[in-house]
Amino acid sequence: METALWTALRALEERAALTRQLAERLRRRGGGHSASMFDRRANGTIDQAVVIRELLQALETEASGTEESS
Repeated sequence: METALWTALRALEERAALTRQLAERLRRRGGGHSASMFDRRANGTIDQAVVIRELLQALETEASGTEESS
């Protein structure tokens, strides 16, 4: 499960980066409204990535606590 979560995290981070690049290209070409839409999408994707990262950190903390008590 942990491997799948790391993969999902990387995919979300890459998606956010690509979405931001697209927004910047649109902004340079005068597509401010569309750029804003893609910025919002990137922010939502980052929010999802944060949730997964926090879960992974909690799992690591739990695992290290379990190892110490063994």
